[in-house]
Amino acid sequence: MKQKQCMIRCPIGEFIVSLSPSGVKEISFGLMNPRPDREPGFIVVGREGLDSRERAHLDRLTAELARYLNGERVDFEVEMELTGCTDFQRRVYETARSIPSGETRSYAWVAERCGIPRGSRAVGQALKRNPIVILIPCHRVIASDGGIGGFNGGLKWKRQLLDWERKP
Repeated sequence: MKQKQCMIRCPIGEFIVSLSPSGVKEISFGLMNPRPDREPGFIVVGREGLDSRERAHLDRLTAELARYLNGERVDFEVEMELTGCTDFQRRVYETARSIPSGETRSYAWVAERCGIPRGSRAVGQALKRNPIVILIPCHRVIASDGGIGGFNGGLKWKRQLLDWERKP
């Protein structure tokens, strides 16, 4: 299926969103805090090229992101399209989605829950390929020693998201 892109500018930065009629296919990071002096809110750029189903997914995503960034605990329910992901990646992503907002778990914890107790590196590789950041909260997975680990959006974004979720 064809996918279209738009950008969401929000209080912590910019997200580039790829959509298809089936759901959100990808969320990646743009600039972090591009204009910290501006009023909180959301600006969506590029929605005019979307069909009605894509707009519905985008509207739901924007509403859920607004609640999340307002400090609410959100179980993202917007439809996601994970075509091209392996069964293992899907298990890793579901396990990552079970980690509560504001909390972290280790790569080893995720591996154990996925049935591969020594699969920490495999988990890291799966999370590195996570196409839908925030909705699949790979930023909540850290090293067993408490170190921050890696992050495909950059460690600055990972720290920002963890700090955002931990604030009162």
